[in-house]
Amino acid sequence: MANLKYIGKNILNHELEVKSGNIIGDHTEVIRVTVVSDGGNKYAFEGSTTPDFTIDEGKTYRFDQSDSTNETHPLRFSIVENGTWGGGSAYTTGVTTHGTAGFKGAYTEINVTKVTPNHLYYYCVNHSGMGNDAVLLKNDFSNLHKVSGSSESTGSFGLVEIGGTDINPTGVARDQVLKFNGTKFVPAAFDATFVFTIADFDMNDNGTELIGSGSWKNAGALTFTAAYNNGPPDGFNGSSEGAPKIQGYVNNSISSSYDMFPLSSSFTTGTNPMAITYPLTSGHTIKFRLFASAGSDTDNDYTDQTMTFRNQFVYGELSKNNGFNQADIRTLAAANSVTTTDTTRTLSVSVGGSNYLCFAHRTGDTNVAQVRAGSGANLLTVAMDRTDQTALTPLKETVSYLNTLGFTENFYVYASAIANVDAHSTTFTTVTSTQKKNYFIWGYDAQADTYNESFLETSGDWDSYNANSTYDDGNIINQTLSVGSFTSKYVIIAFPDRYGDNESEFQFKDNGTGLPFDVTKQSDVTVTNPVGFRETYHVWRSTNLLTMSNLTVLIASV
Repeated sequence: MANLKYIGKNILNHELEVKSGNIIGDHTEVIRVTVVSDGGNKYAFEGSTTPDFTIDEGKTYRFDQSDSTNETHPLRFSIVENGTWGGGSAYTTGVTTHGTAGFKGAYTEINVTKVTPNHLYYYCVNHSGMGNDAVLLKNDFSNLHKVSGSSESTGSFGLVEIGGTDINPTGVARDQVLKFNGTKFVPAAFDATFVFTIADFDMNDNGTELIGSGSWKNAGALTFTAAYNNGPPDGFNGSSEGAPKIQGYVNNSISSSYDMFPLSSSFTTGTNPMAITYPLTSGHTIKFRLFASAGSDTDNDYTDQTMTFRNQFVYGELSKNNGFNQADIRTLAAANSVTTTDTTRTLSVSVGGSNYLCFAHRTGDTNVAQVRAGSGANLLTVAMDRTDQTALTPLKETVSYLNTLGFTENFYVYASAIANVDAHSTTFTTVTSTQKKNYFIWGYDAQADTYNESFLETSGDWDSYNANSTYDDGNIINQTLSVGSFTSKYVIIAFPDRYGDNESEFQFKDNGTGLPFDVTKQSDVTVTNPVGFRETYHVWRSTNLLTMSNLTVLIASV
């Protein structure tokens, strides 16, 4: 590799060594750049192909790219060999570009200061390898006058001190430089930093807790730990401020009552010096924030943990379904409680024969739109309004509730309309959906009976009986009902009247042939399902006795 040792004004003896370059003022030097063919396109400075180039602190170097050979080859600098082609990025501090490479007035200029890296590679934005591995080597002469002694010295050095600052090269490795870590110069990667920061801040509690009144944690009950990059700290806002500081935040606002200051000057672990009280409102949070500094470097960090305080969702059974009070909520809380704001729950409850399914939650949480019991084909809407068993929306009562930790707020209390609902299922779900779930009923029978509620709900009265709530999904068109094979039977179909009537909203067809078959609409029937929910059902019977093989009824559009 060619070595262009220095081009321009020699700082020490002020003798010019210019090779067809020129000087602009005392501190800016112009270097003529051309592009030559040397195993591919390469940059040449004043005719020397891809040289190493020594640059001096305090000077500006203008790389003139006006020569036409530079067209499409804009020159840039990087701390990584081959720049962006080598996985690096353009170095831009103190760098100015002007014009378009290959045209008059085009140049790339760099002002060399103390922050300029000691090694800079030059490269082409558009093409790899044009700078080979050549570098700009910074030459810092600013401190030469501070050195005393003979011009020739030999010997070995371990620790060197200059002006009271240690220079310790112990452990230096290839491609490292000596960098100041705030105390001394040590070997480090050229892009390493010794800036002080908080690496981690934690406390020994996390999650959701039941909200209470008064003291949540006594003094000394919380433990905080901290780790630092380039620590230890010596203050919270500069070393003059004494020591790190912890502040408490309630619902993201500073609480001065939780100010923990001063901590130890090099704080890494400690406990809360004062009691921490509960927030005043359910759903609010408590977290803590560490402020620390080292010298002029300052940083702050929240604990990775945040405490959230909520009230409970409580459920179970009661011997009544109205006229609730605080004692009733306490009974439910003692049976089953979940600290949450989520009112969509799965409840496993065994309800005694004369008791009612009940649950309660704070009034500020989402209201329950429906309660269901069972699962799969037997998932049914539960009647939760004692005054109207046809109502989907549960009836609720408002009760002031003092929880077990002394926090008071209003709760909604709900109860099933009928007792002994677990005779159908012990699994209940509270949901926000307004889609009712009830049975579709169908099959066949030899008798043209009076189709009342007892008949519709008694499978033993039919020759073949089906009751399935999965069909109740809000869409009746293209539903198919498997009836089976039979001889001289009536086909019977019943489902809630909210789906409308045949011949207007839908029609019944033989799914195998696509042909409609005659049905006769029977009298509407009021049906109360096994968990108390009441609806009016439409009932249809085939007009004639039928003999069919593997009949499937299609509910088709009109």
